[in-house]
Amino acid sequence: LHNFLLSAGYCDIDATNSFDLALEKTKKSAYDIVLLDAGSRFTDALRFMEDIKNLNPKIKLILMIRGEDQLEWEEKASAMEFQFLIKPTFPRNLLYLLQ
Repeated sequence: LHNFLLSAGYCDIDATNSFDLALEKTKKSAYDIVLLDAGSRFTDALRFMEDIKNLNPKIKLILMIRGEDQLEWEEKASAMEFQFLIKPTFPRNLLYLLQ
């Protein structure tokens, strides 16, 4: 994903494999967009997203989720103002949401 975004022209990209590290990075730097792969960790992902929105209410959140989790996340999407992609997805779908 990192290499795909670089090849699409996004040059200022950061990546982590933990919610805690991503939150620390967000506290230290101004980000416009956070792309999150929630996996099966609904509660952890929800807490992380709430923390990110508290730090920067204007940040754009894009969540990558499993199809079986769609209903659970749809309930939260409007209240928290985030968009989501169902995995697997086509890369062009991600680029569309990034615009």
